[in-house]
Amino acid sequence: MTQIPENFYRYKQTDIWTNETIPEAILNKHNTKAGVYGKILVLEGALAYTAFKDAKGEVDYKAVIKAGSHGVSAPQQWHKVEPIGETKFLVEFYQEKPENIQKIEEDFAKKFPDKKPHDELKLLLSQENFEGKKALDLGSGGGRNSLLMAKNGLSVTSWDQNVEGLAETQFLANRANLNLQTEEKNLNFDRVTENFDVIIATVSLQFLEEKSEWILKNQQKMRERNLKNPKKNLSETEILEMKNNLKKYIIPKVAEWHKKTDFPAYGTIKITKSETRWGSCSGKNNLNFSYRLAEFLWGNEKFIDAVIVHEICHLKEKNHQKQFWNLVKNLMPEYNEAISLATSTTIR
Repeated sequence: MTQIPENFYRYKQTDIWTNETIPEAILNKHNTKAGVYGKILVLEGALAYTAFKDAKGEVDYKAVIKAGSHGVSAPQQWHKVEPIGETKFLVEFYQEKPENIQKIEEDFAKKFPDKKPHDELKLLLSQENFEGKKALDLGSGGGRNSLLMAKNGLSVTSWDQNVEGLAETQFLANRANLNLQTEEKNLNFDRVTENFDVIIATVSLQFLEEKSEWILKNQQKMRERNLKNPKKNLSETEILEMKNNLKKYIIPKVAEWHKKTDFPAYGTIKITKSETRWGSCSGKNNLNFSYRLAEFLWGNEKFIDAVIVHEICHLKEKNHQKQFWNLVKNLMPEYNEAISLATSTTIR
């Protein structure tokens, strides 16, 4: 099959496709754009690849791409694929590196010839001026991406468990007089509590004890989103994942806060799909919490605790009169500060 030229870089990729989700167009004769190579990576199963000489459909050659290997379609090459059994695969797209990306690479290589940053980060830095912005590198390893960001004017914080990698990164940054600091952190336990303009995680999330692809998506989104306009187009799978993550936090926390009171016992605890209220307490003392509270996990759990406290106090006082707010203040003195993180959705 065709080889991708060395001066080309990956600029985007598809989702992972299965037999059920593969687009119809991929199964039929189609071609890539001019100047673009498609790299087909098979993760499970196998794909039958057919290349055509032209749009008329005369077969040029056929090949089988097995799991763990890949095939490449040349620019404007007419082709199609067909799953062989149950298959999972994705497609990466490569194009020639623009001059500004080549300049970023050349300037970086002069300082750090042994470091090879990710293409996606080079592309990001080539598209926008981040000078003076704050960046966090989650799982920085040997520092290749952290050093590239710092070299391009960002104030970088590098997190990793590997103290040797952190030491090397700090040494190289100091020698180059870059604005970079390293911190020994474990992503299974440590949380992001500061504001950052850029957060990257390249090869770290798959090593978490509880895999969560949406950790990054939600680290700071709650600070930026107007909560009066609930997020649209969440899939049922995404909502279920948010519910499950929230449930792991909510259930023990409700018990923990309730033990600090002499309030009546609570009934069931449910994570609902409510978009109009964070929580509620029923007449039978059942507690309900919106799945959207999951947006506050990993760094802003204090807001979730405030909602829990609010509903626990309703176990004793069902209204919002002065006596209710006295209960809230006594149980959680910092309630007003915590709840100010997001006050635009009704709590009842």
